[in-house]
Amino acid sequence: MFGKLAKIAAWASLGFIVYATLVPPGMRPTLGDIGANYERFAAYAVASVLLVLAYPRYPVRVGILVIAFAIALEFAQLEIPGRDARVADMLVKAAGGLAGIVAAALWNRHVAAQQLAAAKDPAG
Repeated sequence: MFGKLAKIAAWASLGFIVYATLVPPGMRPTLGDIGANYERFAAYAVASVLLVLAYPRYPVRVGILVIAFAIALEFAQLEIPGRDARVADMLVKAAGGLAGIVAAALWNRHVAAQQLAAAKDPAG
């Protein structure tokens, strides 16, 4: 059940990122005055965490997907009036994605170690 929910949440978060990236500037959702780079970083980190939780066997593939996604969306912004593509924005997105992947991979490792320890010591 958790796997299905994680997959739905992961793909929904990517859909939200597409929406937020490609809408005209006035329609772009924001979190207030925290700054666009923090929003970009956080959005990609959350999406990456969800993807790694949904697909725990494939963190490298998730990393490739997230970086390709960031690059593709930056190029797609060239076609949207009022939007611009910047390498710095793509790097922030990729960094957020990679941070999310590392965090989720460490979490998965921790959970696996806990499960292994519980299996070895059932009285525990």
